[in-house]
Amino acid sequence: MSTSRFECCGVCGSDVHTINGGWGGQKFPLAVGHEIVGKAIRVGPKVTRIKDGQRVGVGGQSYSCLDCRQCKNDNETYCQKQLDTHGCIQGV
Repeated sequence: MSTSRFECCGVCGSDVHTINGGWGGQKFPLAVGHEIVGKAIRVGPKVTRIKDGQRVGVGGQSYSCLDCRQCKNDNETYCQKQLDTHGCIQGV
């Protein structure tokens, strides 16, 4: 696990669709904005690809399984287990 300090994020059409329910109902309160950029301020012992102080970022999708057919064909956005950055329920 790592902890980051956010420096900026974008707000775009995806966020508008999320807020107004264009892609289905959302649980509120809801904070939109994705394509987040910041710095890692604390990195756990199991994190190997990020160092303290390194610039980090995340796009509109924050997780995919990387094992299914879609992931193995570079189509992570179609992964059945993918999670969006905004509107995601932690731990799901």
